[in-house]
Amino acid sequence: MPFRITSILVASDLSPGASHVLRSAAALAELAEAELHVAHVVESNGLLEPDFASVEVANIALREQLDAALPASARATSVRVEGGRPHRVILDLADEVRADLIVVGPHRGATPAPQVLGTTADRLARTSEVPLLIIHGPISLPLRSVLIPTDLSDAAEGALDVGLIWTAALRHPRGSDTQTVVHMLLAVPPVPDERAGEPRHTASARELHRHVEEACERTGCGPSLKIEEEVAEGDATELILKRAKERAADLVVLGTHGHGALARALIGSVSSAVARRAECPVLLVPPRYWQERREREERLRR
Repeated sequence: MPFRITSILVASDLSPGASHVLRSAAALAELAEAELHVAHVVESNGLLEPDFASVEVANIALREQLDAALPASARATSVRVEGGRPHRVILDLADEVRADLIVVGPHRGATPAPQVLGTTADRLARTSEVPLLIIHGPISLPLRSVLIPTDLSDAAEGALDVGLIWTAALRHPRGSDTQTVVHMLLAVPPVPDERAGEPRHTASARELHRHVEEACERTGCGPSLKIEEEVAEGDATELILKRAKERAADLVVLGTHGHGALARALIGSVSSAVARRAECPVLLVPPRYWQERREREERLRR
């Protein structure tokens, strides 16, 4: 399976709120049977390395936080404290451990615009080539309700594939009384009825259904999940946040739009705003991740 979770990197800033980030990452690693790598970065400007005493104090604090936050059954594959610019160190470590997923908190703080995350999470969202899970509160596992908004773009298509495969892997086991539901949402701008009595957005509903059917065929995940489809009028960000609350979503999955100049300035107003404002965890899936794995699968089939 091209998008299997085998290695997870979780970054702690040692704040009290980081405890539920660590617990969520450990629960994901256990359910996915993945390696769990834990890191903390002692921030420096890149010119001077942090002094040994600072690193040692952080190392002790991180291990104490792990002991307090994780159940006795949870075991970290590695625990690292490094110095440098946090997002760059995290990305380097993710590459080193071949992470399929980076898990962080939102690092909320004063920001210059309402659609921008805290510094580290924002920089990771704009530059990571592997999925980024932003934890606002403890993730509920196994997954019961997942919201996957789409705009029918290539980026959304790749995020849908990843979202379906990971939801199927993290759902309730077969035979359980609880069925995992995936809510597909296509937000469209309000338009006047062209003909009275005709259902609105019929074409959009057909496009959404085709989009979902093709994803289910590619991933083979359709039979294991209950998939609901909705086309709704309104602002995409507000609709996503509203549906996430109404559906009691355990997770929202969104695609991002690559590494062009605009993407580096802002990951996309909808993805960024949802990642910042959602009350549940948000998974951001960059195109490089699913593109490389699709290409690898195609080469193996030849």
